[in-house]
Amino acid sequence: MKITFSFAIFLLYIIEGFAQPSVIIDGYTDKASYRAGETVSFFLNAVGTGSGGVGSLCLRASNGATITCINGIDMAQQSISGSNTEPWKNGFGYSASNVTWTIPSSIQSGHYILYGPGTSPPGFEIPIIIKGDKNTANIVVVCPTNTINAYTNSGGKSLYDYNSSNGIQATTVSFLRPQDYTGGLMTGFLKWLYNTYPSASHPSANVNVISDLDMDDYSEIQNAKVLIVIGHSEYWSRQARENFDRFVDKGMDEVGHDRHAIILSGNSF
Repeated sequence: MKITFSFAIFLLYIIEGFAQPSVIIDGYTDKASYRAGETVSFFLNAVGTGSGGVGSLCLRASNGATITCINGIDMAQQSISGSNTEPWKNGFGYSASNVTWTIPSSIQSGHYILYGPGTSPPGFEIPIIIKGDKNTANIVVVCPTNTINAYTNSGGKSLYDYNSSNGIQATTVSFLRPQDYTGGLMTGFLKWLYNTYPSASHPSANVNVISDLDMDDYSEIQNAKVLIVIGHSEYWSRQARENFDRFVDKGMDEVGHDRHAIILSGNSF
């Protein structure tokens, strides 16, 4: 009886050790925002072997709906190199996954979350912005990606001392590391936006959701009639601020003043 029991324990150990599902611990993409037709590269850190060592990433909209899944992604365990003593500054340096994803034109512009299916809640979340047509969009929404990165302390430090190692903040932080997007304070607005536009009651609304970084390119906003700064856009480059002012000034020069900017937060740029 003792031998049988010991064998059962050993067999259970084997099953758990070699057949446990892969679970993604953290990860990031190569950019904060993409447009239809562009390719996304994934940098993922997973544990467990799963079935053949591959898994899936699914795309969740702001209203909670799963839009699509990307399958066949390798689930490799990765770590920060020992020579990388400042991963918050240099990025985590993960290897790219075997599968890339080309953004289909059928997906509505918005702020999305990549997550691993089969976990509730998911053990990780990777934010991704899918941009719309900048030439036809009449509403542009700016997500506070710079602020999110500033407050994120992946690798040990952020731009703040309260959540940095040794109480000393970093002076530079990389986007190539896991991001804590929850600090952006934008989820409620994005959920409302996704459920409102486009719709039968607003047939002419064409929304382009962009990142803070995209504000450096004036062409992202120049054709809009309404520019909405949501969340907590505390960090902009000089060029981004000049582009915002240019947009507002151009609206003042137009007959009927048909360009408008809305700022829905404090401590902005």
